[in-house]
Amino acid sequence: MNILNGPQDLSKRVETDASDLYETMKSLTNTDFSIFASSSSGIVALKYIFTHPDTVRTCFLHEPMIDLFGLPEGKYALDFHQERYEIFHKYGRSAAMLHSVERQLQNMTSAGDYHFEHESCQYIFTEADMKKANTYKDKMVLIYGLESSNSFVHLPIAEFSKSLDKEMVEFPGGHIGFYTECEEFAISLL
Repeated sequence: MNILNGPQDLSKRVETDASDLYETMKSLTNTDFSIFASSSSGIVALKYIFTHPDTVRTCFLHEPMIDLFGLPEGKYALDFHQERYEIFHKYGRSAAMLHSVERQLQNMTSAGDYHFEHESCQYIFTEADMKKANTYKDKMVLIYGLESSNSFVHLPIAEFSKSLDKEMVEFPGGHIGFYTECEEFAISLL
Protein backbone atom coordinates (compact mmCIF):
# COMPACT_ATOMS: atom_id res chain seq x y z
CA MET A 1 0.00 0.00 0.00
CA ASN A 2 1.14 3.54 -0.65
CA ILE A 3 2.08 5.05 2.70
CA LEU A 4 1.89 8.83 2.70
CA ASN A 5 5.13 10.29 4.01
CA GLY A 6 5.15 13.99 3.26
CA PRO A 7 3.23 15.83 0.57
CA GLN A 8 1.07 13.82 -1.80
CA ASP A 9 1.72 14.01 -5.56
CA LEU A 10 -1.80 14.96 -6.57
CA SER A 11 -0.91 14.81 -10.27
CA LYS A 12 -0.78 11.00 -9.88
CA ARG A 13 -4.13 10.60 -8.08
CA VAL A 14 -5.65 8.13 -10.54
CA GLU A 15 -2.55 5.93 -10.64
CA THR A 16 -2.13 6.10 -6.84
CA ASP A 17 -5.78 5.21 -6.23
CA ALA A 18 -5.57 2.23 -8.62
CA SER A 19 -2.36 1.07 -6.95
CA ASP A 20 -3.90 1.44 -3.49
CA LEU A 21 -6.91 -0.60 -4.60
CA TYR A 22 -4.61 -3.34 -5.90
CA GLU A 23 -2.59 -3.47 -2.68
CA THR A 24 -5.72 -3.45 -0.54
CA MET A 25 -7.42 -6.23 -2.49
CA LYS A 26 -4.22 -8.27 -2.62
CA SER A 27 -4.14 -8.17 1.19
CA LEU A 28 -7.79 -9.37 1.35
CA THR A 29 -8.06 -12.03 -1.35
CA ASN A 30 -6.06 -14.03 -3.85
CA THR A 31 -9.06 -14.54 -6.15
CA ASP A 32 -10.61 -12.23 -8.70
CA PHE A 33 -13.31 -9.85 -7.50
CA SER A 34 -15.91 -7.39 -8.74
CA ILE A 35 -15.55 -3.62 -8.67
CA PHE A 36 -18.40 -1.10 -8.48
CA ALA A 37 -17.41 2.41 -9.49
CA SER A 38 -19.60 5.46 -9.86
CA SER A 39 -18.98 8.93 -11.21
CA SER A 40 -15.33 10.04 -10.92
CA SER A 41 -14.23 6.71 -9.42
CA GLY A 42 -14.98 5.19 -12.83
CA ILE A 43 -11.64 6.41 -14.19
CA VAL A 44 -9.87 4.74 -11.25
CA ALA A 45 -11.71 1.49 -11.96
CA LEU A 46 -10.69 1.67 -15.62
CA LYS A 47 -7.06 2.37 -14.70
CA TYR A 48 -7.23 -0.61 -12.34
CA ILE A 49 -8.69 -3.02 -14.90
CA PHE A 50 -6.12 -1.85 -17.48
CA THR A 51 -3.20 -2.56 -15.12
CA HIS A 52 -4.53 -5.61 -13.20
CA PRO A 53 -7.08 -7.29 -15.52
CA ASP A 54 -6.55 -10.80 -14.15
CA THR A 55 -7.77 -9.72 -10.71
CA VAL A 56 -11.11 -8.37 -11.99
CA ARG A 57 -14.14 -10.62 -12.46
CA THR A 58 -16.60 -7.83 -13.27
CA CYS A 59 -16.31 -4.04 -13.33
CA PHE A 60 -19.64 -2.27 -12.83
CA LEU A 61 -19.29 1.27 -14.17
CA HIS A 62 -22.19 3.45 -13.00
CA GLU A 63 -22.26 6.72 -14.93
CA PRO A 64 -18.50 7.17 -14.85
CA MET A 65 -17.40 10.74 -15.44
CA ILE A 66 -14.64 9.78 -17.85
CA ASP A 67 -13.09 11.57 -20.78
CA LEU A 68 -15.37 14.59 -20.76
CA PHE A 69 -13.13 16.17 -23.40
CA GLY A 70 -14.38 13.55 -25.84
CA LEU A 71 -18.02 14.60 -25.50
CA PRO A 72 -19.76 16.91 -27.96
CA GLU A 73 -20.21 19.33 -25.03
CA GLY A 74 -16.75 18.68 -23.57
CA LYS A 75 -15.64 22.31 -23.73
CA TYR A 76 -18.82 23.32 -21.90
CA ALA A 77 -18.12 20.69 -19.22
CA LEU A 78 -14.54 21.88 -18.78
CA ASP A 79 -15.65 25.51 -18.50
CA PHE A 80 -18.40 24.57 -16.04
CA HIS A 81 -16.06 22.63 -13.75
CA GLN A 82 -13.35 25.26 -13.96
CA GLU A 83 -15.85 27.99 -13.07
CA ARG A 84 -17.19 25.88 -10.18
CA TYR A 85 -13.63 25.32 -8.97
CA GLU A 86 -12.93 29.08 -9.05
CA ILE A 87 -16.19 29.79 -7.19
CA PHE A 88 -15.17 27.22 -4.58
CA HIS A 89 -11.86 29.00 -4.02
CA LYS A 90 -13.37 32.48 -3.96
CA TYR A 91 -16.65 31.90 -2.07
CA GLY A 92 -16.50 28.37 -0.59
CA ARG A 93 -18.21 25.03 -1.00
CA SER A 94 -21.78 26.23 -0.50
CA ALA A 95 -21.51 28.73 -3.34
CA ALA A 96 -19.92 26.11 -5.59
CA MET A 97 -22.69 23.66 -4.74
CA LEU A 98 -25.37 26.23 -5.54
CA HIS A 99 -23.64 26.93 -8.82
CA SER A 100 -23.76 23.32 -9.89
CA VAL A 101 -27.49 22.85 -9.11
CA GLU A 102 -27.17 19.08 -9.23
CA ARG A 103 -29.40 17.46 -6.65
CA GLN A 104 -26.78 15.00 -5.43
CA LEU A 105 -24.36 17.76 -4.46
CA GLN A 106 -26.85 18.96 -1.84
CA ASN A 107 -25.94 15.89 0.22
CA MET A 108 -22.18 16.56 0.30
CA THR A 109 -20.38 16.55 3.63
CA SER A 110 -17.14 18.30 4.55
CA ALA A 111 -15.42 15.83 2.22
CA GLY A 112 -16.81 18.13 -0.46
CA ASP A 113 -13.94 20.57 0.09
CA TYR A 114 -11.47 17.81 -0.73
CA HIS A 115 -13.56 16.80 -3.74
CA PHE A 116 -13.59 20.31 -5.16
CA GLU A 117 -9.88 20.84 -4.51
CA HIS A 118 -8.42 17.52 -5.68
CA GLU A 119 -10.96 15.47 -7.62
CA SER A 120 -13.57 17.56 -9.39
CA CYS A 121 -11.44 18.40 -12.43
CA GLN A 122 -8.58 15.89 -12.34
CA TYR A 123 -10.58 12.67 -12.51
CA ILE A 124 -13.27 13.61 -14.96
CA PHE A 125 -10.97 15.03 -17.61
CA THR A 126 -8.73 11.97 -17.68
CA GLU A 127 -8.89 10.31 -21.08
CA ALA A 128 -9.96 6.69 -21.29
CA ASP A 129 -7.67 4.43 -23.31
CA MET A 130 -10.30 3.08 -25.70
CA LYS A 131 -8.02 0.39 -27.12
CA LYS A 132 -7.52 -1.06 -23.64
CA ALA A 133 -11.18 -0.52 -22.78
CA ASN A 134 -12.18 -2.51 -25.85
CA THR A 135 -9.81 -5.31 -24.81
CA TYR A 136 -11.55 -5.68 -21.43
CA LYS A 137 -15.10 -4.68 -22.35
CA ASP A 138 -16.43 -8.20 -21.65
CA LYS A 139 -15.57 -7.66 -17.97
CA MET A 140 -17.52 -4.38 -17.86
CA VAL A 141 -21.16 -3.70 -17.10
CA LEU A 142 -22.11 -0.18 -18.20
CA ILE A 143 -24.82 1.24 -15.93
CA TYR A 144 -26.89 4.40 -16.11
CA GLY A 145 -29.59 5.69 -13.81
CA LEU A 146 -33.13 5.98 -15.17
CA GLU A 147 -33.48 9.49 -13.71
CA SER A 148 -30.18 10.54 -15.31
CA SER A 149 -31.02 9.54 -18.86
CA ASN A 150 -31.79 13.12 -19.91
CA SER A 151 -28.99 14.83 -18.02
CA PHE A 152 -25.34 15.64 -18.59
CA VAL A 153 -24.14 12.80 -16.30
CA HIS A 154 -25.59 10.31 -18.80
CA LEU A 155 -23.47 11.54 -21.72
CA PRO A 156 -20.08 10.00 -20.76
CA ILE A 157 -21.46 6.47 -20.28
CA ALA A 158 -23.56 6.80 -23.46
CA GLU A 159 -20.49 7.83 -25.51
CA PHE A 160 -18.36 5.15 -23.84
CA SER A 161 -21.03 2.55 -24.64
CA LYS A 162 -21.20 3.66 -28.26
CA SER A 163 -17.39 3.59 -28.61
CA LEU A 164 -17.25 0.06 -27.20
CA ASP A 165 -20.34 -1.10 -29.11
CA LYS A 166 -21.62 -2.39 -25.77
CA GLU A 167 -25.12 -2.00 -24.38
CA MET A 168 -25.86 -0.09 -21.21
CA VAL A 169 -28.02 -1.40 -18.39
CA GLU A 170 -30.67 0.82 -16.82
CA PHE A 171 -30.75 0.99 -13.01
CA PRO A 172 -33.18 2.75 -10.67
CA GLY A 173 -32.51 6.30 -9.51
CA GLY A 174 -30.16 8.89 -10.86
CA HIS A 175 -26.46 9.61 -10.55
CA ILE A 176 -26.47 8.53 -6.91
CA GLY A 177 -29.21 5.91 -7.29
CA PHE A 178 -27.15 3.47 -5.22
CA TYR A 179 -27.78 5.90 -2.33
CA THR A 180 -31.28 7.24 -3.03
CA GLU A 181 -32.78 3.96 -4.29
CA CYS A 182 -30.41 1.60 -2.48
CA GLU A 183 -32.68 -1.45 -2.14
CA GLU A 184 -33.87 -1.43 -5.76
CA PHE A 185 -30.34 -0.63 -6.94
CA ALA A 186 -28.87 -3.54 -4.97
CA ILE A 187 -31.46 -5.93 -6.40
CA SER A 188 -30.56 -4.77 -9.93
CA LEU A 189 -26.87 -5.17 -9.17
CA LEU A 190 -27.31 -8.74 -7.99
